[in-house]
Amino acid sequence: MKIGCDLTGSVTDPQKRILKFVEADLHTLFAQLIRTQPSVSTWTTVMDLWDRRLRLGTKHLVPVFVPDVGCLSVGLDANGSADKRWRAFSRCVCVVLRHLSSPCAQTIDAALTFAETELGFTVDLSCDDFREYGLIRKAWYSNARCATTTDARRGTFEELLGRDIDAAMDMIRAAYPDLHVVTRQWDLIGDAASYDLHAEKETLVVYVDRVSNKVVLPEPQLASLQTMNGVRGNCFLLPDEGNCRGAPRVADGSWEPLIGRLVTDAVDTLRFNYPHAVVEASPVSWGIPPIRRRDRIRVLFDPKTARVTHITIG
Repeated sequence: MKIGCDLTGSVTDPQKRILKFVEADLHTLFAQLIRTQPSVSTWTTVMDLWDRRLRLGTKHLVPVFVPDVGCLSVGLDANGSADKRWRAFSRCVCVVLRHLSSPCAQTIDAALTFAETELGFTVDLSCDDFREYGLIRKAWYSNARCATTTDARRGTFEELLGRDIDAAMDMIRAAYPDLHVVTRQWDLIGDAASYDLHAEKETLVVYVDRVSNKVVLPEPQLASLQTMNGVRGNCFLLPDEGNCRGAPRVADGSWEPLIGRLVTDAVDTLRFNYPHAVVEASPVSWGIPPIRRRDRIRVLFDPKTARVTHITIG
């Protein structure tokens, strides 16, 4: 009997129904993986550590796995997030395997590919999920158009400054329907923030002046954006002489010639062109942490060839 697994709070009937669906899907996946791939010990380890139950978590569509006590939970809205059943399932798979396999990208890829091709399940992850779990070279990433600037999941949205808050909210919801939007009064900026139990990487914070009902500084930004000092507008850190070296908000076509180059050459080029940026290189399968910065350029490379595969901002 596992101890410390029960979470407090009531559970609605729709939540119970979806939890049971996702729980059954997870059982099916790992049971079939054990049956068809008995030489892969990870699948057996999952079933040994997990207590085989899926509980209601506290953050919307954010799974939490505590292997020490076997607890797996995921948050759902009052209606059970029925349209997000497969996202809850896919994220649960990722979170469980991240705890049990390092590096985890190859193992997660194998499990989700099996779920899709052999069981007919749907792999539903956000662009940020694909990046975080090192899955950006998969067809899922391309099919979700995550590799294009149309994803545009940049950190800040300064074009919304000065707009009426209702118009700004309509624009945000039309362009980014998966984002949870939180409005805060500008004079409460110093208070502790609350994001209504949603993941920070999927929450956009908009500051509003209640007198004019306009969007005001600081510009609307993802709640996961790291607080920076010395950043002005759309510039990287200012040099000593005070000049501003501009930076694109998303990786655009101007960096395409660097794709396929040796990672050392690409890093050197970016550091020369953006001397006040933080240029970081990492293997493409390691995954990108969800904490963003405005002055960071990430260069992702294939560890086998040392060639650049992707360049991202944040």
